[in-house]
Amino acid sequence: ESIVEEYENGNVHNKAFQDVFLTAPTGAGKSLLFQVPAIYIGEKHNALSIVVTPLKALMLDQVNQLRSKANYNKVAYINSDISIVERDEILNDVHNGEINILYLAPESLLSYDISYFLGKRKSGLYVVDEAHTVTTWGRDFRVDYWYLGYHINKVRKYAKDENNKNLKFVV
Repeated sequence: ESIVEEYENGNVHNKAFQDVFLTAPTGAGKSLLFQVPAIYIGEKHNALSIVVTPLKALMLDQVNQLRSKANYNKVAYINSDISIVERDEILNDVHNGEINILYLAPESLLSYDISYFLGKRKSGLYVVDEAHTVTTWGRDFRVDYWYLGYHINKVRKYAKDENNKNLKFVV
């Protein structure tokens, strides 16, 4: 509830909002705490939530769990295991509102302008999964994880025009 409230404060009501930080042991259900709000926000606001995770196996597992156990099919991942054709099909589905949760590696997210993933859709949640890897394993693990904060700050400076047709970078 708090995650949805903070999202709506910042993206619907133009009020001040706060980031949400969650830490808990492995297996405690952290993923559900961002997946359920992302599903709700996707359905209610037609917004795309992006989950950044460093592990391809984790992407595959979470997408498969949502599809098989929750019967939720508006979820996908893009990583180096899929072909360019598959990536383009997924992006087309994202742009058409058929995908509401997209799992990406940090390198993928940082390699493109955010509009590449969003198209004309609204931005949903930005989830940095496995963030502890930055401090636990250091810069040598995945350098791009260190730049996610900077990237998110840049994305927050985007402004949408009244027709929500273009995303513009505001300095």
